[in-house]
Amino acid sequence: MEQRRITPETLTGIESLKLRTKIIVEGLLSGSHRGQDRGFSVDFAEHRDYSPGDDVRFLDWKLSGRRDRFYIRQFEDENQLTVTLLIDNSGSMTYCSQNSQMSKLEYATTLAASLMWVTCEQRDLSRLMTFDGEQHLGSIFGRAGLQRGFDELENILESATQNSDQKSEDDEHWGGLGKAVERIPRKSIVVLLTDAFGDLDSLNRILARLRQMRCDVRLVQIIDPAEATFPFEGSVLFRDLEGQGEQVAIVDAIRSGYLAEFEQFQHQLGRIVGSMGGTRVVVETDSAFNHCLRRILERGNSSGR
Repeated sequence: MEQRRITPETLTGIESLKLRTKIIVEGLLSGSHRGQDRGFSVDFAEHRDYSPGDDVRFLDWKLSGRRDRFYIRQFEDENQLTVTLLIDNSGSMTYCSQNSQMSKLEYATTLAASLMWVTCEQRDLSRLMTFDGEQHLGSIFGRAGLQRGFDELENILESATQNSDQKSEDDEHWGGLGKAVERIPRKSIVVLLTDAFGDLDSLNRILARLRQMRCDVRLVQIIDPAEATFPFEGSVLFRDLEGQGEQVAIVDAIRSGYLAEFEQFQHQLGRIVGSMGGTRVVVETDSAFNHCLRRILERGNSSGR
């Protein structure tokens, strides 16, 4: 039976991220991997950095001793999936139009919390990072780890609110994402939660790198309804949330040009994600969370809405 639509309006007044997540995920049938056996197979594949929550039985003590950092031995056909959640915390993600209930970043963190919950229920491993690479939480597994994840997401929201005007141009052009990708394990599921605004050539290079790493990339593009429809009227003051200034514009004079450029950008982004075999899910911040989660969890490629 189809679950009722859980929208941002439904969650109005609920401040607890954990409670919001429970409402969204409860009763959701993911239809994805749910292996009951844990551990590693016998064929060694590669090493990866140790993250809090990893089974210490598979630490390579000799390699760790030589390099003065901990490494985990990884094996072929490892039953436990690794899901890496990358959250864009650039200034543009803090945008929330007048009629919206949530900013893009609030929507992204709520989705990330829900995905961590589902991953935990499936006995899989999730990793949480922000695009700037400065905030990094290691592996999250089990109920205790899940609460740590909720706490970190709250910190991301608080930090972004305080520093929304202090993002660098490098962040806008995906430099931070490139650094974060260096810490992603091969053959993992990667979920990028972003508005995707920035230089698409740079993003294309990073997605190509993830493809070489044989990662299953699912780009979730989160936009505010006003960004898609440009409903403004008269003379409007536009402020760059990346800290590049502000400008007054007569909306009627720029509406058609803006909408044409936005449509072209969306088409180009869809082509980039589709060409590298990734999945793209486009959602607006008034979209139902449970329906969005189903689309993210579905297997198969999609380059559209």
